[in-house]
Amino acid sequence: MHHSGRSLRRFAVTITAVLALFFAAGTAVWAAPGWLPLPFDDKAAPEEAPEPWYELSSDGTQLTVSLTDKQSSCSWKYGVSEPDVLALASREDEYQRWTVTFAPTGLAAGDVRLTFHYLAGQGEKPLSVRTLDLSVGEDRRISLAE
Repeated sequence: MHHSGRSLRRFAVTITAVLALFFAAGTAVWAAPGWLPLPFDDKAAPEEAPEPWYELSSDGTQLTVSLTDKQSSCSWKYGVSEPDVLALASREDEYQRWTVTFAPTGLAAGDVRLTFHYLAGQGEKPLSVRTLDLSVGEDRRISLAE
């Protein structure tokens, strides 16, 4: 069978383009039966146990929440059910870490629910939701609900 130089050149260009697309996608593992490329990272860390995400100060007057923020297009938002009882005292945005500290306002005592939403955009369904129930006493001490 005789192939013209033109058809061989077209075949080589097609194979080169397919291989370029394959390698541009990164290292892949092929899964049967549909041979879909799956990302593979042999340097990925094993799944870690959940880390403590909040801490009460030793004197009980401040609550610090620290959450992982690994996606640059996402952000954590918080809500305080009783803003007269507990308010934001500080906020830090560091590389892949979002940390907020809350303190009693001194205006009132009572039960408070803190809610944290990890959002991909405005009005989107949260990717993650965490809640924390606590009480603030007349002495301005925070206690976590059991």
